[in-house]
Amino acid sequence: MRAKLQKLPTLRTVNDGDEAFPGMTAHLAPGHTRGSLVFVLRGREHDVIFTGDAVKNRAEFISGKTDMAYDPVVSSATVKLVWDIWKRRPGSIVIPGHDVPMVQGERETSLHW
Repeated sequence: MRAKLQKLPTLRTVNDGDEAFPGMTAHLAPGHTRGSLVFVLRGREHDVIFTGDAVKNRAEFISGKTDMAYDPVVSSATVKLVWDIWKRRPGSIVIPGHDVPMVQGERETSLHW
């Protein structure tokens, strides 16, 4: 299957820090699975962070403790990475893989659905 995928003319691989699409950066986010990626869409006023299953829900995000990970220590480091990205710009939104979006304010965090 991998060989067939690599022959597709539309396939483009990305590495940690690469721009996957204009304005969207990919970040390596292992833990849940080895090849997980987090995508950050850079906006004028704030960023939108799509975590996929690298951070599955707000419980994992807030506690830093992950469930169903191939490596819980690596997965917790990924949660910290997402926090660090999220805190860079007030107003940024993080969207966990299986939960509601959350907004980072200057003094508080709020949930939006």
